[in-house]
Amino acid sequence: MRTYRERFFKNNPSATEGDFSSWVMHHMSGNWEEDIIWMTDEQFKYHWPSHYSFIMEIHSEEDQNNIVEGV
Repeated sequence: MRTYRERFFKNNPSATEGDFSSWVMHHMSGNWEEDIIWMTDEQFKYHWPSHYSFIMEIHSEEDQNNIVEGV
C-alpha cells in the first residue's frame, strides 16, 4: 500500500487523505475496462494512472508507425 500512497501523492500533490482513501477504494473495487468507457481522459488518468500511461504509450507507438508507413 505504501507504493500506492507514494505514487498517488506524487501524481496529486494537493490531494488530501480523504482523496487518497476514495481513490484506493475505487482502484481496488473498480473495473478499468468499464471506467474507460464513461470516464473523461482526466478522470481515467486520475483513477488508473498506470493503465492510462500504458494506453497512451501504445497510441504513441501506433501514431509513429503510421507516420513512418505514410498512412
